[in-house]
Amino acid sequence: MENTFHQPLWVSHRGGKGDWCENTKNAFQEAVANGYRALETDLRPSLDGVLVLSHDASLARLSQEDMVVEEREWGDLKQVSLADGQGLMSFPQFWDEHQSLTLTLDIKPDQAYKTIDLLKPFYHDFLSHGRVRFLFWKRAHESLFQKTFPGLVTLARESECILAGLAALGRLPLAPICPHRTYALPARFHGMFLYKEAMIRRYHARKARVIAYLPSHPSEVQAALHSQCDEILSDSPRPALAERLN
Repeated sequence: MENTFHQPLWVSHRGGKGDWCENTKNAFQEAVANGYRALETDLRPSLDGVLVLSHDASLARLSQEDMVVEEREWGDLKQVSLADGQGLMSFPQFWDEHQSLTLTLDIKPDQAYKTIDLLKPFYHDFLSHGRVRFLFWKRAHESLFQKTFPGLVTLARESECILAGLAALGRLPLAPICPHRTYALPARFHGMFLYKEAMIRRYHARKARVIAYLPSHPSEVQAALHSQCDEILSDSPRPALAERLN
Protein backbone atom coordinates (compact mmCIF):
# COMPACT_ATOMS: atom_id res chain seq x y z
CA MET A 1 0.00 0.00 0.00
CA GLU A 2 1.30 3.48 -0.85
CA ASN A 3 2.63 5.37 2.19
CA THR A 4 0.31 8.37 2.19
CA PHE A 5 -1.24 10.55 4.88
CA HIS A 6 -4.64 12.13 4.88
CA GLN A 7 -5.19 15.49 6.56
CA PRO A 8 -7.18 15.25 9.79
CA LEU A 9 -8.38 18.16 11.90
CA TRP A 10 -5.52 18.93 14.29
CA VAL A 11 -6.80 20.06 17.70
CA SER A 12 -4.44 21.75 20.16
CA HIS A 13 -5.00 20.35 23.66
CA ARG A 14 -5.11 23.35 26.05
CA GLY A 15 -2.68 25.18 23.76
CA GLY A 16 -0.11 22.39 23.89
CA LYS A 17 2.94 21.68 26.01
CA GLY A 18 5.20 24.37 24.64
CA ASP A 19 6.87 27.33 26.29
CA TRP A 20 3.72 28.64 27.95
CA CYS A 21 1.31 27.53 30.66
CA GLU A 22 -1.72 25.65 29.38
CA ASN A 23 -5.00 27.42 28.62
CA THR A 24 -3.35 30.83 28.35
CA LYS A 25 -3.33 33.60 25.79
CA ASN A 26 0.26 32.96 24.66
CA ALA A 27 -0.21 29.18 24.50
CA PHE A 28 -3.19 29.46 22.16
CA GLN A 29 -1.60 32.18 20.05
CA GLU A 30 1.50 30.02 19.60
CA ALA A 31 -0.63 26.99 18.67
CA VAL A 32 -2.43 29.00 16.00
CA ALA A 33 0.86 30.45 14.72
CA ASN A 34 2.20 26.89 14.42
CA GLY A 35 -0.70 25.80 12.25
CA TYR A 36 -3.50 24.55 14.50
CA ARG A 37 -6.98 25.45 13.27
CA ALA A 38 -8.83 23.89 16.22
CA LEU A 39 -8.42 24.48 19.94
CA GLU A 40 -9.58 22.60 23.04
CA THR A 41 -9.96 24.23 26.45
CA ASP A 42 -11.65 23.79 29.84
CA LEU A 43 -14.31 25.98 31.43
CA ARG A 44 -14.91 26.70 35.11
CA PRO A 45 -17.08 29.41 36.69
CA SER A 46 -15.72 31.97 39.13
CA LEU A 47 -17.67 32.78 42.28
CA ASP A 48 -19.19 35.85 40.62
CA GLY A 49 -20.11 34.11 37.37
CA VAL A 50 -17.21 34.63 34.97
CA LEU A 51 -16.20 31.61 32.91
CA VAL A 52 -12.49 30.94 33.38
CA LEU A 53 -10.16 28.74 31.33
CA SER A 54 -8.79 26.23 33.85
CA HIS A 55 -8.53 22.45 33.79
CA ASP A 56 -8.03 22.08 37.56
CA ALA A 57 -10.29 23.46 40.25
CA SER A 58 -7.17 24.61 42.12
CA LEU A 59 -4.54 26.90 40.63
CA ALA A 60 -1.75 25.29 42.67
CA ARG A 61 -0.32 23.26 39.77
CA LEU A 62 0.24 26.33 37.57
CA SER A 63 0.98 29.00 40.16
CA GLN A 64 2.03 29.53 43.77
CA GLU A 65 -1.58 30.23 44.69
CA ASP A 66 -3.58 27.35 46.16
CA MET A 67 -6.76 29.10 45.08
CA VAL A 68 -9.95 27.34 43.97
CA VAL A 69 -11.48 28.95 40.88
CA GLU A 70 -15.10 28.47 41.93
CA GLU A 71 -14.47 30.02 45.36
CA ARG A 72 -12.97 33.30 44.18
CA GLU A 73 -14.24 36.27 42.21
CA TRP A 74 -12.80 37.09 38.81
CA GLY A 75 -11.20 40.25 40.18
CA ASP A 76 -9.03 38.10 42.45
CA LEU A 77 -8.39 35.36 39.88
CA LYS A 78 -7.15 37.68 37.16
CA GLN A 79 -4.48 39.00 39.53
CA VAL A 80 -2.89 35.55 39.89
CA SER A 81 0.48 35.21 38.18
CA LEU A 82 1.03 31.78 36.62
CA ALA A 83 4.43 30.10 36.43
CA ASP A 84 5.28 31.81 33.11
CA GLY A 85 4.15 35.25 34.31
CA GLN A 86 0.84 35.26 32.46
CA GLY A 87 -2.59 35.60 34.01
CA LEU A 88 -5.68 33.44 33.65
CA MET A 89 -7.84 33.84 30.57
CA SER A 90 -11.59 34.32 30.69
CA PHE A 91 -13.86 32.63 28.18
CA PRO A 92 -15.09 35.93 26.69
CA GLN A 93 -11.44 36.83 25.96
CA PHE A 94 -10.82 33.42 24.42
CA TRP A 95 -13.99 33.61 22.32
CA ASP A 96 -13.15 37.08 21.01
CA GLU A 97 -9.69 35.95 19.91
CA HIS A 98 -10.41 32.50 18.49
CA GLN A 99 -14.02 32.28 17.36
CA SER A 100 -12.87 31.86 13.76
CA LEU A 101 -11.50 28.39 14.64
CA THR A 102 -13.09 25.06 15.52
CA LEU A 103 -13.43 25.03 19.31
CA THR A 104 -13.94 22.22 21.80
CA LEU A 105 -15.12 23.24 25.27
CA ASP A 106 -14.68 20.75 28.12
CA ILE A 107 -17.35 21.30 30.79
CA LYS A 108 -16.11 20.13 34.18
CA PRO A 109 -18.68 17.98 36.01
CA ASP A 110 -18.32 19.51 39.48
CA GLN A 111 -19.62 22.88 38.21
CA ALA A 112 -21.51 21.82 35.09
CA TYR A 113 -24.92 23.27 36.00
CA LYS A 114 -23.51 26.72 36.74
CA THR A 115 -21.35 26.60 33.62
CA ILE A 116 -24.35 25.72 31.44
CA ASP A 117 -26.25 28.68 32.86
CA LEU A 118 -23.35 31.04 32.19
CA LEU A 119 -23.12 29.88 28.57
CA LYS A 120 -26.65 31.07 27.77
CA PRO A 121 -25.62 34.56 26.55
CA PHE A 122 -23.37 32.91 23.94
CA TYR A 123 -26.00 30.55 22.52
CA HIS A 124 -26.85 32.42 19.33
CA ASP A 125 -23.17 33.11 18.66
CA PHE A 126 -22.43 29.39 19.04
CA LEU A 127 -25.33 28.43 16.79
CA SER A 128 -24.30 30.80 13.99
CA HIS A 129 -20.64 29.81 14.38
CA GLY A 130 -21.37 26.13 13.77
CA ARG A 131 -17.95 24.80 14.78
CA VAL A 132 -18.18 24.75 18.58
CA ARG A 133 -18.37 21.36 20.29
CA PHE A 134 -18.94 20.58 23.97
CA LEU A 135 -17.66 17.71 26.06
CA PHE A 136 -19.58 16.48 29.09
CA TRP A 137 -18.67 13.76 31.57
CA LYS A 138 -22.13 12.90 32.90
CA ARG A 139 -25.31 12.06 30.96
CA ALA A 140 -27.50 14.31 33.14
CA HIS A 141 -25.37 17.36 32.39
CA GLU A 142 -25.33 16.64 28.66
CA SER A 143 -29.10 16.08 28.60
CA LEU A 144 -29.75 19.42 30.28
CA PHE A 145 -27.37 21.13 27.87
CA GLN A 146 -29.09 19.62 24.82
CA LYS A 147 -32.49 20.79 26.09
CA THR A 148 -31.15 24.27 26.86
CA PHE A 149 -29.13 24.65 23.65
CA PRO A 150 -30.85 22.75 20.83
CA GLY A 151 -28.73 22.44 17.73
CA LEU A 152 -25.33 22.53 19.41
CA VAL A 153 -22.94 19.58 19.12
CA THR A 154 -21.68 17.45 21.99
CA LEU A 155 -18.87 14.92 21.76
CA ALA A 156 -19.21 11.37 23.05
CA ARG A 157 -18.72 11.10 26.80
CA GLU A 158 -15.95 8.93 28.24
CA SER A 159 -18.33 6.04 29.00
CA GLU A 160 -19.65 6.13 25.42
CA CYS A 161 -16.11 6.14 24.04
CA ILE A 162 -15.26 3.01 26.03
CA LEU A 163 -18.34 1.15 24.78
CA ALA A 164 -17.72 2.26 21.21
CA GLY A 165 -14.11 1.12 21.44
CA LEU A 166 -15.16 -2.30 22.68
CA ALA A 167 -17.66 -2.52 19.83
CA ALA A 168 -15.01 -1.61 17.28
CA LEU A 169 -12.73 -4.28 18.77
CA GLY A 170 -15.48 -6.83 18.20
CA ARG A 171 -16.19 -7.34 21.89
CA LEU A 172 -19.71 -5.88 21.58
CA PRO A 173 -22.23 -5.40 18.75
CA LEU A 174 -21.65 -2.22 16.74
CA ALA A 175 -24.83 -0.65 18.19
CA PRO A 176 -22.90 1.48 20.77
CA ILE A 177 -21.35 3.40 17.86
CA CYS A 178 -23.91 6.08 16.97
CA PRO A 179 -24.05 7.84 13.60
CA HIS A 180 -22.73 11.41 13.50
CA ARG A 181 -21.20 11.07 16.97
CA THR A 182 -17.51 11.82 17.55
CA TYR A 183 -15.54 9.42 19.75
CA ALA A 184 -12.14 9.79 21.40
CA LEU A 185 -9.79 6.85 20.98
CA PRO A 186 -6.46 6.40 22.81
CA ALA A 187 -3.52 4.76 21.11
CA ARG A 188 -3.65 1.72 23.38
CA PHE A 189 -6.18 -0.18 25.45
CA HIS A 190 -4.97 -2.94 27.81
CA GLY A 191 -1.86 -3.39 25.69
CA MET A 192 -3.71 -3.47 22.35
CA PHE A 193 -2.74 -0.88 19.74
CA LEU A 194 -5.91 0.75 18.39
CA TYR A 195 -4.85 3.01 15.53
CA LYS A 196 -5.45 0.47 12.77
CA GLU A 197 -7.37 0.96 9.55
CA ALA A 198 -9.80 -1.90 10.27
CA MET A 199 -10.58 -0.40 13.66
CA ILE A 200 -11.33 3.08 12.33
CA ARG A 201 -13.35 1.66 9.42
CA ARG A 202 -15.82 0.20 11.92
CA TYR A 203 -16.55 3.71 13.21
CA HIS A 204 -16.77 5.14 9.71
CA ALA A 205 -19.14 2.36 8.65
CA ARG A 206 -21.51 3.71 11.28
CA LYS A 207 -20.95 7.28 10.00
CA ALA A 208 -19.16 8.19 13.22
CA ARG A 209 -15.96 10.21 13.62
CA VAL A 210 -12.81 9.37 15.56
CA ILE A 211 -10.47 11.65 17.51
CA ALA A 212 -7.01 10.21 18.12
CA TYR A 213 -6.70 11.07 21.80
CA LEU A 214 -3.27 12.47 22.72
CA PRO A 215 -0.91 10.21 20.79
CA SER A 216 2.40 10.66 22.60
CA HIS A 217 4.97 9.21 20.19
CA PRO A 218 5.62 10.04 16.52
CA SER A 219 4.85 6.44 15.59
CA GLU A 220 1.43 6.76 17.21
CA VAL A 221 0.74 9.97 15.28
CA GLN A 222 1.85 8.29 12.07
CA ALA A 223 -0.48 5.37 12.75
CA ALA A 224 -3.39 7.73 13.51
CA LEU A 225 -2.85 9.36 10.13
CA HIS A 226 -2.53 6.09 8.24
CA SER A 227 -5.64 4.64 9.90
CA GLN A 228 -7.73 7.66 8.80
CA CYS A 229 -8.59 9.13 12.20
CA ASP A 230 -10.69 12.22 11.57
CA GLU A 231 -9.06 14.40 14.22
CA ILE A 232 -5.87 14.36 16.28
CA LEU A 233 -5.97 15.95 19.74
CA SER A 234 -2.35 16.80 20.45
CA ASP A 235 -0.10 18.30 23.11
CA SER A 236 2.61 18.86 20.51
CA PRO A 237 3.49 22.52 19.86
CA ARG A 238 3.14 21.83 16.12
CA PRO A 239 0.38 19.90 14.32
CA ALA A 240 2.61 18.65 11.50
CA LEU A 241 4.69 16.29 13.66
CA ALA A 242 3.96 13.15 11.65
CA GLU A 243 4.15 14.76 8.22
CA ARG A 244 7.93 14.88 8.62
CA LEU A 245 7.92 11.08 8.85
CA ASN A 246 6.47 10.63 5.36
